Amino acid sequence: MRGAGDTAVLKRLRAEPAPGDEAEALWDRAYEQQLFSWASAQVRPRVAAHNWQAFWRTAVEGQSVRASL
Repeated sequence: MRGAGDTAVLKRLRAEPAPGDEAEALWDRAYEQQLFSWASAQVRPRVAAHNWQAFWRTAVEGQSVRASL
């Protein structure tokens, strides 16, 4: 039996993640969070409190620099 389908079907199939991609993405995200936590713990005691707060508000919370002033 031959498969039948049009271009839309093929595009939809290609858009679906491969099995295991979701689990890998979750693992990658958890790793990145742990790495960020470790790096933050290394840097925070070495910078002034106001610099750390400015970094946190802009880089982590996504506030604009102008809003953080």
